[in-house]
Amino acid sequence: MSIDKYLERHASVPAERVAGLERCGPWDHAVVIPARREEVACLAAARAPAQTGAVVCVLVVNASEDPQDQRQGAQLLEAVEASPQLWRGEGISLHRVGALDVILVDCVRGDHRFGPDDGVGLARKIGGDVVLRLAQLGRLRSAWIHCTDADARLPAAHFERVSSLPASANIVATVAPFWHVPGGDPQIDLATGHYELSLRYYVAGLHFAGSAFAFHTIGSLISVSCQAYASVRGFPRRQAGEDFYLLNKLAKLGCVRELAGPPVEIRSRRSSRVPFGTGPAVEALLAGQALQVYDPRVFQALARVLRSLEQIASGEGLDALAQLTDELDAPQLHGVLEAAHALLERYPATQLAQRLRERFDGFRTLKLIHELTATRWPKLAWPDAVAQAPFIGFSAELPLDDQRRALSLPYAAPHRAAR
Repeated sequence: MSIDKYLERHASVPAERVAGLERCGPWDHAVVIPARREEVACLAAARAPAQTGAVVCVLVVNASEDPQDQRQGAQLLEAVEASPQLWRGEGISLHRVGALDVILVDCVRGDHRFGPDDGVGLARKIGGDVVLRLAQLGRLRSAWIHCTDADARLPAAHFERVSSLPASANIVATVAPFWHVPGGDPQIDLATGHYELSLRYYVAGLHFAGSAFAFHTIGSLISVSCQAYASVRGFPRRQAGEDFYLLNKLAKLGCVRELAGPPVEIRSRRSSRVPFGTGPAVEALLAGQALQVYDPRVFQALARVLRSLEQIASGEGLDALAQLTDELDAPQLHGVLEAAHALLERYPATQLAQRLRERFDGFRTLKLIHELTATRWPKLAWPDAVAQAPFIGFSAELPLDDQRRALSLPYAAPHRAAR
C-alpha cells in the first residue's frame, strides 16, 4: 500500500488537521513520543539528537478518564503551549522548545480526547500518521519514523545510524540496543534490572532456536520506514503490545535490523500506564515475586519445530513436523501442520519458506511457548534456568549488570541449536 493510499483510507489524522504545516520545516528527522502522566522534561528523550540536525518531535499527549490523568495531561499541554508557537491547526500545534521543534497533539481536551479503550497504541499511531503527513507534504527529509518514550534518552547519532543503512538491504524497521539506567530508587532499579534479564533471556532463546523474530519489541527502540509503516497500516490501536504486533507484521515484509552502537537509555521507574509489560512486571518483583523465566527446553522444542519447517520448505515432506506434533501435542502445532498441508498444495517451492514463516510468526511462536509452558515445562527460577540453558554462558552468581551485559545484543551466546 502506498503512503498516499494509507493516509487516504486509514490515517487517524485527516489532512485538514495539518493544513498549513507545508509552510513549516523542513526537518531532517522526526520522532514520536506518546505522553501520558508525563512532564515537559519528557522532551529530553530527543534532546541529544536534536543537537545534530533539524529534528521535530511529535508529542502525543493523552490521558485516561481518570481526573488526575486529565489534570496532568492538561498541565503538560499548557507547559509546551507556553513556548513560542510557530503554527496551529485543529488540536495540533507547532512550538519551538529549546533546540527542538515540537508538534503538540492534544488528545486530552476537546473533541479528540481519548476514550476508555484508547491507549499507547493509538497514541503511537497518531504520531506516526502525523510524520507520514509531513513526508507527504515534502517537509521531512528522512524516510523513517522514529519512536521512543518519555522515560528514554536517545543517543546523539541515533537518527543518522538508521538513515545511513543501505537501501538495498530491504530493511523495514530497526531495533536499537537499550540499557535501563537508575531512576533514583534502588529497589525499583534492582527490580527493573531483573525484568530486563527476562527480556534479554527470551530474545536469546529465540535466537538460539533460529527464529526469524528474535528481536526486542520495545516501543522506545523502534524506527520504521515510512513506506513499510503504510504497508502494514501503522501501529495497531492497542492498549499494550502495539510494538510487538507492529514488528510482527513488519518482519514479514523485510528485515528488522538490530542496531549496534550506543544504547537507548531507559530510566527505571514505576508505571501503571499499560495493563501488561514492564510496569506490571516490575510491580510484581517489587512485591516479592522471584524472577522466573521460560524453561530452556521450550526453546529447544521451538528449534525442532523451526528445523522441521525448514525441511518442509526444502521438499523433505511433513513427517518430522507430524511426529513432533504428536509428541508435543500442542494446539499451535496442530494448526501449523494443517497450514503446512494447505501451503504445500497452493504454493511452489520457491515461495514455501516465506509462506511458512508468515504462518508461524512471532505471535504464534509466543503462543506455542505459552502452551508448552502450561502443559509440559513450567517456568523456572532464574538461577535454575541459567544453569540449564545451552544459550547462556555465565553464572547467575555474577553481578546483575554483568549478567545484563552478557545477554546484550549482539549475541555472545555459546551456540545456536544445531540446524
